[in-house]
Amino acid sequence: MSISHPKRRLESPEDIARTAGIEAYSNVKDQEHDIHALLTATASQADTLLKDHSEFDSGEKALLEHANVSVVPKVAGRLKVAIIGASGMGKSALFNAVPHQPSISRSDSSMAGCTSAPCEITGAAPDQKSDYEVYLHFHSDPDRRSTFSKLFDDYQLLHFNNDDTRVCDSVEADRLASAATTLLQLLQSIFADDPNLSDQAGISETLLAHHDAGTMDALQETVYSRCKELVEAFPGGDGLVKEQHFETTEDVSAFIEPLGSTNDVEGQPSLWPLVKKISVFIKDCPLLQDMVLGDAPGVSDVNQLRERNAYDYIDGCDYLILVTSVQMRCATDIQLEKILSRYKEAFAGKLAIVMTRSDEYDHNDYVRNIQPEAKKKGFHAEVEEYARLHKETQQNGKAPKNHKDNAAMQQWAIAQQVKQEKDNR
Repeated sequence: MSISHPKRRLESPEDIARTAGIEAYSNVKDQEHDIHALLTATASQADTLLKDHSEFDSGEKALLEHANVSVVPKVAGRLKVAIIGASGMGKSALFNAVPHQPSISRSDSSMAGCTSAPCEITGAAPDQKSDYEVYLHFHSDPDRRSTFSKLFDDYQLLHFNNDDTRVCDSVEADRLASAATTLLQLLQSIFADDPNLSDQAGISETLLAHHDAGTMDALQETVYSRCKELVEAFPGGDGLVKEQHFETTEDVSAFIEPLGSTNDVEGQPSLWPLVKKISVFIKDCPLLQDMVLGDAPGVSDVNQLRERNAYDYIDGCDYLILVTSVQMRCATDIQLEKILSRYKEAFAGKLAIVMTRSDEYDHNDYVRNIQPEAKKKGFHAEVEEYARLHKETQQNGKAPKNHKDNAAMQQWAIAQQVKQEKDNR
């Protein structure tokens, strides 16, 4: 029986709540039969619909698989796999081959344009509209200050502190030399539009002048301000992460290459020393829906900014693929030993070694080993002739970049057919 409203005023809040709950339960109990009948009828209709509908009868499994890949968000908790190794081993080529994206990550390690920041790719979120979403991550100002100040200190220790009586072993001497080279490359890149800092000779003179004048701290502040200006001026939003959208792989590559590799353009400041990571989300790529694949810079790079980016990225990965050549034996190679000794415990059972190159000399080997010696001995004409021939052979037989140019594609196809017929004779 229901309690009248005046009487309820004399009851405690607990009594009122208990009574209201009993009344609500009684009302639901009275309607239980009707609710049960309604649910039973709905379930029966749904079962009939699924069994009779041809779409579900013939393609139910395919539809469920498609929903599992394309509809359910899977951004969090993806396994991260990094492709690592020394410069010029073919990391970027392997990286591009896995998702069948031939030109997302491109670097010409035979020249100066080595990969400088990790580039990672993964499957897109269900609501992504463009084919490619690219997120450019910059280092924070405190991070830049911490890293760059060490480069300045090492440069001064190497070049200006002649009174320092400490004896450096070969490892420390190499580290200081690498730091000095890194600082020169850094300043040359971000001040490329400054005539006094556009070449390393001018930068060395500027550093010496500031050291003698006792204004090295002021120069460092100028560098930090310049970095901040470049990051803030870059399009794609505020903050340290910039967003861009693209529809073709070629456009993605053209955007990434100057930011993720040390390909400086004369007279234009480069941002590669400031980039921490580049993330690319690819639409309709089931292979990468549950994983993130990263192309890391060379782990034995002379440039300490590139090397630091590589190790920072590796520390956040779940699996490693170590790319090397046949001529680098795991038992004797110093670079491989350095990598394996650092990560063999953390990545026990999660590290694979991939051999990508033969023992024969290729163009990268020539540039690293033969060309410097040839220049020292005065064979400049021969070096230039080789460069010309290499460029010519690189272009020969290469498909046109613009695949929409039908005339160019037809001409290329005819040339390839003629070449093949000639080779078969």
